[in-house]
Amino acid sequence: MPWVGFNAASTPEEGRHLTTREPRQDGRAEAIQVRALGKSYGWHAVLNGVTLDARYGAITCLLGPNGAGKSTLMRILMGHEAISRGSARIALPGDGTLADRAVGYVPDSSLVYPLLTVREHLRLVEAVYDLGRFSRTQEERFLKALGLDEHADVLASKLSKGLKKRLMLACAVRQGARVLILDEPLRRPRPGRPGDAHVPGRAVARPGALRAGVDASTGHRRTGGR
Repeated sequence: MPWVGFNAASTPEEGRHLTTREPRQDGRAEAIQVRALGKSYGWHAVLNGVTLDARYGAITCLLGPNGAGKSTLMRILMGHEAISRGSARIALPGDGTLADRAVGYVPDSSLVYPLLTVREHLRLVEAVYDLGRFSRTQEERFLKALGLDEHADVLASKLSKGLKKRLMLACAVRQGARVLILDEPLRRPRPGRPGDAHVPGRAVARPGALRAGVDASTGHRRTGGR
């Protein structure tokens, strides 16, 4: 599992363009390619010369202190931020997965619908992406793999932050994402809440589905995997 260190930099902004998404070619393992990438806000540079490869079937961890630019890089990969220098490319799978659902993103903030239950979030994703609905058995197995089976009918507003992270991951996996970008997926467990400790890797790895994972952390602990 590769680790990528981050250092802040200070160079002026030179240009603006977005991460490109292109079909994966010749069975290449790289899901994400970043080359000499820089990001500046005016004269303040937050990223400079970042180069990395994230491969299908592997997890790449971005490690650095607060303010190093890890979340900025993730927003760039998702197309939410423009690139100032260099390039970034995501190679989409060739299995017919649509480009608008091939990449899943779990941000550090909890972006869930407070008045929907966990189960209703899955049904919303199925409706938005015109997916066939899970059978009850499939749904229960899926939720159990993510540690959400005991919370299936709980409103999202009642979930802990760790469980909200799991719910966002569940939605990303359910949409059919082949590349998963996770911002701060690891949390220190709190007393009485062991379920907040980590995002379970077993739910990310699914037979027959190539996936690449990129996550960011300010800590030195790594759990989960494939």
